[in-house]
Amino acid sequence: MKRVCRTGANSWAGTINAQTRAELFAELKTYIDANSRDGSFIVANDPTRPPIHVRLKSLHPLLFKKRDVYMLCADFVSSDGKKTLIDFFLKPALKQSGAFRVQYYVVGNRSRFSRLFERLL
Repeated sequence: MKRVCRTGANSWAGTINAQTRAELFAELKTYIDANSRDGSFIVANDPTRPPIHVRLKSLHPLLFKKRDVYMLCADFVSSDGKKTLIDFFLKPALKQSGAFRVQYYVVGNRSRFSRLFERLL
């Protein structure tokens, strides 16, 4: 299965088999659950702002790959109904129980995602 995202002159594509897709989504769900309290995922990636708590609404079925880095998207919603898109970046795990692990995530900023993904490799 090949998925392509085009943003300006940039493009990312990769063939991702069903087993790898399942492992990626399982790891992402495990990560979200492990970093949640009372059903809310705790977003604390900006040291200048207090953490926000959001609930998982859905995982996007589309994912992106560049070399050994995978990007998966998820929709979240805050207690006041504000929608939040979070992009998660996963890489193969080294000497860990899972096949993949979340490296970092970007909250609601697709242009930042584009720059990060382009710089990754």
